[in-house]
Parts: sequence; C-alpha cells; structure tokens
Amino acid sequence: MRNLLGTGLVDFVGGVLLALLSLGVLLWTSPLLTAIALASISVFALVLLKAFGRIRPIFRERGKINAEVTGRLTECAGGRAGGERVPRRGRGGPRVFGARGGACSRT
Repeated sequence: MRNLLGTGLVDFVGGVLLALLSLGVLLWTSPLLTAIALASISVFALVLLKAFGRIRPIFRERGKINAEVTGRLTECAGGRAGGERVPRRGRGGPRVFGARGGACSRT
C-alpha cells in the first residue's frame, strides 16, 4: 500500500482515522467534557491566529531593516576584506566621536 500511494498520504489518512476514532470514544465517554475541550482548543486556535496575524508584519519589517543594515555595512566596507587596514592620512589630534564626519567617510 505504501509503495502505491506514498508514505505521507498513508500517514495522513491513518492520523485522520485515529482522530475520528478518538473523538468518537471521547463523545461516547463524556459529551460535556468533549465539548469543553473542543471549545477551549478552538479559542486557543483563534488567539494564535490573531497573534500571528499581528506578528507577521513585524517580522516582515525586521527583514527589511536587516537587509538595509547589511547593505549599508557592505557600502561602508567598500568591498575590502575584513583584515585589511586603510592607512591614516595624518596623525592629527585625538579623535572624538563625530569628528570623522559620517559613518562611511574615510578621513
């Protein structure tokens, strides 16, 4: 049977049949507890659906920001290898933050 239909389809059909059989046993044992369990699982699924709907755009924006930062870092490096040094043009005074002019300037 598995050779004819594939293992994924056989596993899926077996899981569906087992779930239906389990649901029947639960309904036969206690319909009230089964209804409470199904209701709580449904509420949990709806909460997850809402949460992922709200979080998905945040992760999409995070990917855009990450790509932009990576592009800027590549521009600043100018294609140089990480271990190479650019010789300084002058010895000047002590450097202070902002004295260089910008993130990518090489003065």
